[in-house]
Amino acid sequence: MTPLPQHPLRRVVISTFEDLAMLFTHGTANDGGPTAPVTCAARVAFAGPRSGFVDVRASDDVVAAAARNMLADDAAGPDLCFDAIAELANVICGNLTPSLGERDAVYRLAAPVRAPLVPAPDADACVELAVETGRVEVRLVFTEPAAVRS
Repeated sequence: MTPLPQHPLRRVVISTFEDLAMLFTHGTANDGGPTAPVTCAARVAFAGPRSGFVDVRASDDVVAAAARNMLADDAAGPDLCFDAIAELANVICGNLTPSLGERDAVYRLAAPVRAPLVPAPDADACVELAVETGRVEVRLVFTEPAAVRS
């Protein structure tokens, strides 16, 4: 993974989880404490001047808390939990893509899909955060042009 200096991914991830899911982050997921395994993942592909995808991977407790908070439903089932993580991935990707190219660049986003959990894709940028009692990994991966077709 090549670090991207001053890349906005971290800011976008934190603001999306805090503003949309009402879940607060506190440090990185690997600050020395135990780490919860990621159990749910959503991917949003994008195409434009740069093409690629954003994967959002999270532990069970983060996904369940996001669903409860976003849907105001304490009994959100597994399908609604995936819908919550998919919407977070969609918002993160949508808020991130304008910073990837020229000011007036146009990007097309695909609908969120389930992403494979293992292995984690090599990323051009990655953020791993502790969220509430779990963890979140968000990866930005650039691919060949035309990752999303009309």
